[in-house]
Amino acid sequence: MTTVDTVPMNKNLKALWSNHFHVGVNMMVFEGGSRSGKTFSIMEYLLNIGLGDEKLRIGCFRADQTTCKDSVIKDAQEILGTKYIGGDPSGDFLGTRWKYLKSELRMVSDTGSEIKFGGTTDSGKLHGPQWDMIFINECTEVSYKSFTQLQQRTRSLIILDFNPSVTQHWVFSRVISQGPEKCFYVHSTYRDNVYLDKEQVSRIEAYEPTEENRQKGTADPWRWDVYGLGKRGKIEGAVYTNWGIRYDGWPDQFACKFFGYGLDYGFTDPTVLLSCGLHNGNVYVKQLVYQGELSAVISKTNPSGASLEKIMNDMNLNKRDPYIADSASPERNNQLRGAGYNIIDAHKPQGSIVEGIALLRSHYIYVHPESIDVIRELQHYRFPADGHGIHRGKPEDKDNHAMDALRYWALHFLSKGRGTSNDIGGRSWPKTQSSSKRRI
Repeated sequence: MTTVDTVPMNKNLKALWSNHFHVGVNMMVFEGGSRSGKTFSIMEYLLNIGLGDEKLRIGCFRADQTTCKDSVIKDAQEILGTKYIGGDPSGDFLGTRWKYLKSELRMVSDTGSEIKFGGTTDSGKLHGPQWDMIFINECTEVSYKSFTQLQQRTRSLIILDFNPSVTQHWVFSRVISQGPEKCFYVHSTYRDNVYLDKEQVSRIEAYEPTEENRQKGTADPWRWDVYGLGKRGKIEGAVYTNWGIRYDGWPDQFACKFFGYGLDYGFTDPTVLLSCGLHNGNVYVKQLVYQGELSAVISKTNPSGASLEKIMNDMNLNKRDPYIADSASPERNNQLRGAGYNIIDAHKPQGSIVEGIALLRSHYIYVHPESIDVIRELQHYRFPADGHGIHRGKPEDKDNHAMDALRYWALHFLSKGRGTSNDIGGRSWPKTQSSSKRRI
C-alpha cells in the first residue's frame, strides 16, 4: 500500500497515516471547524485500512442512525466513487474493492473486512459486538455511557471527531486531557482542506466579524470562532454560566431537600423529561427523555407506538412523585393524570421566565454526563443582543426545550413559600421502595 510519504495529503489524513505507521496511539481525536475535512479523511483512511489481510471489523457511529446516514455513509459512498486505493491515482478506485449493503447499513471488502454504520442513542444495543476499530462522528452529540460501552469493546483504534461548538464535554475532560502519550490530537480548519470550492469558503468566511460582513448582516463572532477557526467558542450572552458536568457523587433522591421532574411537551420539537433535585444548595439535573414525535399516553389502537407514558413506565418511575408539567398543554396533562401520574401544572404567570432564570442562577447546577441535550442547551441558551451588542431581555426562543422543563421545576420548588421537601402534590414520600433503585 502507498505510504504516507509518497502521496500528497491534507492535514487530517496525514495525521491518520502518521499514527498508523509511526506513533501507534490507540486514541485519536480530530477537532476542527466546518468543512475542515475531518470526517472525509477518517473514512478514506478506514476504507483503505479495511483492504488489508486482517479481516477487520470497523464500527462507524453517530448519535442516531438518521444523521449517520446523512453524513458518514454519504461521505463513504462519495469516497468509493472518487478516491483511489492508497491515494495513488495510478491505482483503482476504492469502490472496486468495497460493496455497500444498504439494507444492512454496512460495507464489505473483497478481503473480508466490514464497516458497520449505526447510532449510539440506545447504549444498551452497543453491548454485543467486538470491534477492531471504531469511529464516532460528532462525538459531542454522544453520551459518555455510549462512548465507554464502545471503548470497552474495541481492540485497536478509537477515532473521534467534532466541531467545537461546546466548551464542556467528556471528550475534553476524559479523553484529550490524557495527553499525547494516550491521545493523538489533531486540530484543523477549512483552510486545511484543499478540496473546498470558492462558494463553500465564502459561506464560512461570511461569519468573520469584518466591517464588510457586519454591514451585510452575516458576521457572527461565535460561529466564526467555532466553524471558521475551529476554536471552542464561548457564546456571548449565555443565560447560565453557573453549571458543570458531575461524573460522580450523584445524590440519592431521598437525600435531596426538594425532588421532582420537569416536563416540557413537544411533537415536532422534542418532549423533555428531567429528573431534578436540590442537594446541599446545588441543583442536580438528569435528562430522562428528549425525543420528538411522542404522544402523551399509550394508544389503545397502537399500544406499541411511541409515547411518553410507555417510556416512563419502562423506566419504572414512581407515579406519585411530582411531575411539574407545562400548563399550556392541559389535554396531555390530563391524559397522564388519567394514567396515574402525579402531574402538577407549572406556575407560569407573567414574568415567570425571568423569575425562573433568576432562581436557577442563584444555585450551582450539576448536570449528569448522560444528559447530552441538556449540556448542549445550557451552552447555547442565550439572551439576544440589542443594537449596541448588549445581551439582555428574555432569552432567544431556541435551544430551550430542556431549559423550559428545568425552569418549571425551579419555579415550583425554589420559589419562596412554594416548594417543600414533601411537596409531591399532597402525597408523602414513598417509604417502601429501595432508594438504591431510585437515583435522580
